[in-house]
Amino acid sequence: MFVNFVRIYEVSYTEVPLFASARNLNKPVMRSPMWQKSVTFAPMKRFDPHSLWRPVVWVCRFRYRRGYGVHSPFAFQLITRVFYERGEFYAYRPLAALRRTETCGQSERLDRLILRLVNDVQPSHVALWGDMVGMTRHYVVAGCRRARIDEIGCGDLPDGKHYDMLFARRSEAVQSLFETFAAQAPDQAVAVFEGIHRSRRRMAQWKAACRHPRDKLIYVMEFKLDGTAEEALQQIHDKHYALPFASDGRKLFKIGVNFSAETRNIEKWIVEE
Repeated sequence: MFVNFVRIYEVSYTEVPLFASARNLNKPVMRSPMWQKSVTFAPMKRFDPHSLWRPVVWVCRFRYRRGYGVHSPFAFQLITRVFYERGEFYAYRPLAALRRTETCGQSERLDRLILRLVNDVQPSHVALWGDMVGMTRHYVVAGCRRARIDEIGCGDLPDGKHYDMLFARRSEAVQSLFETFAAQAPDQAVAVFEGIHRSRRRMAQWKAACRHPRDKLIYVMEFKLDGTAEEALQQIHDKHYALPFASDGRKLFKIGVNFSAETRNIEKWIVEE
């Protein structure tokens, strides 16, 4: 493997005659029965230093990768059927063939995740923000053929358009872009920002965006089976489930819920502000 300042090259070998013409290896001039191997070069993908961090992320998420320990039905479905779906989607193979003919701005793995997410959400109007998102557009179309798609580039989101899904590729203005999107987006809209962990600035802006004033409420819930709602609420207090949100300005509700195995329904719930 040979490395220069721009690309990494992969070495492959093909057999050609020993005295082949240097000008045209496809039509060699044989002058000896002897054979040797010649070296050809094919460009490979640029090395991404953030890939070294992926094993650590995988270990941290291992417990939840199949939905274990996730109480929310929405989050469970999102993890098992979107994030970690291992099935072969119908569009994977034709899109993989198309990738070899077009310039791709991101990995095939991320584009496939976008396809699965779009297929699950079924948005009507999608905004693709950033450069080199043309290949991602094909994946969005494969996930939802009825969706209208706008490639915005690196400018501001246009006023008066109500996107219900936003995909932003490596934006340095995460907070302002999200605020513009949230101000016009309908309920149940989805925003996807790629590369928020690549710099501290992006991560700080993402955390600020998560505290957007449109999201004004926090619910901390504990469930019991054949217990009492009072026990569930007391567990929230004893184990300090609400402590991470102590400095958050949003209104917080603590909810204790008890399910009955006999009636197979909610027996009682208590809400505390």
